[in-house]
Amino acid sequence: MKNLLHHAEKSITLKLIIAIGILIITGSFIFWYAVSYKQKMDVMSIAVKYGVSFIDYIKERTRHKMLSSHRHDIQQTLEDVSTAEGVERVMIFNHKGKILYSTYKEEIGNPVNMESIACTGCHSYAGTLPELLEEPKKWHINKNPEGYTVLKLVEPINNDPACFASNCHAETEKDGILGFVEADLSLALFDKTRLKQVTALTGYTIIFLLAVSISLVIILRKLVTGPVTDLANSIESVTGGDLDHSVHVSSRDELGRLGENFNLMIKDLK
Repeated sequence: MKNLLHHAEKSITLKLIIAIGILIITGSFIFWYAVSYKQKMDVMSIAVKYGVSFIDYIKERTRHKMLSSHRHDIQQTLEDVSTAEGVERVMIFNHKGKILYSTYKEEIGNPVNMESIACTGCHSYAGTLPELLEEPKKWHINKNPEGYTVLKLVEPINNDPACFASNCHAETEKDGILGFVEADLSLALFDKTRLKQVTALTGYTIIFLLAVSISLVIILRKLVTGPVTDLANSIESVTGGDLDHSVHVSSRDELGRLGENFNLMIKDLK
């Protein structure tokens, strides 16, 4: 191996090791990235699924209170569910974007941020007037100050006969949506779990690369370096006038046949 490193530009074995090593490293990196990305998508899929279920639970908990116009009870319900681990913020706003209920009481009565997913998920503001998107986006992810992922979901509160038959929504019979529920859910637990998975995957990949690299060096040394070095030394000996030298042939492959032909050539010369 030391001789290979000193004469790298002349060593076909080292060139093979480098070429195959690059291919293995590239393939391993692609595999690592694909698995890591797949894990991330699976985690997000699960998080969105449970996030939607959480909002459905909120809508179910507040439905009767909305029909009976118990505003204080609705606000109390949001404050109660916000105590659960991972729930950072919950709010309900009407179709015009006015916040009616929120776990952050200072937001109540204010308009929704037009740059949030609550607005940009359904409307395009490229022109002078907002336009509805053909495929609304109901969730978005960002990072909180602690560096953990936060999932923001928005789900509509659909109008139905029970709603517009009540006193508070009597004028909304033609409206398809009365408002929206928005929830910010911390994915800190998912982040920690995924970090462990990525760390383990990285460790396995490194161990795989080391095992393959060592195996590759041993195999090439036995199948290529040994026979080629033996043949090169024999050629140098014959060039120096030693016609009694021969190559040890231990295989029937191309290098083995080359060694046999070399021995026949030396025999004819002698």
